[in-house]
Amino acid sequence: MLPSLHVAESGAGPKTIIFLHGFGACHSIWRDVIAELVPGVRALAYDLPGHGHSLEYRGTAGAKQAARAILADLAARRLGKVHLVGHSMGGAIATLMALADPERVASLTLLAPGGFGPEINGSLLRRYAAADDRNEIRVCLTAMSGSGSVPPEHVVEALFRMRERPGQFADPCRHGGLDDRG
Repeated sequence: MLPSLHVAESGAGPKTIIFLHGFGACHSIWRDVIAELVPGVRALAYDLPGHGHSLEYRGTAGAKQAARAILADLAARRLGKVHLVGHSMGGAIATLMALADPERVASLTLLAPGGFGPEINGSLLRRYAAADDRNEIRVCLTAMSGSGSVPPEHVVEALFRMRERPGQFADPCRHGGLDDRG
């Protein structure tokens, strides 16, 4: 039996929103978004398999496997329809979840989703995967963001702390088959 996925849960109410981060990130990147949710909303922010506190899923960290793992976790929690929000690789996973179980998905919000085109900046993602200090993480996040965008300092700090944990740098390419094709 696989270990449980790590999920940060907040709020309560009839509406549940699932937050899925991108490659090399963790649930903490959603902090500011979740803080702005209206009362009556339950938020679940996952650490995707092979990321953050979900390293135990390293061997099954492909997008399809991640989608299956999260759907299984939602079923175990006995959740009905949920709203999916995915960024980058999390967007690809959210899409696969919606395709696999459309009856469970109330809405799908994709932010710069991965997997929808042939282009990927493999060298930048490899640099980001190997970044082990705050400044390098910040530089990579800035390069991956829109013009003039500066990553929030708490995101840089959360990613830095995550990378200090044992096992984070064992093989960054195992997080989802990172290569130049995406």
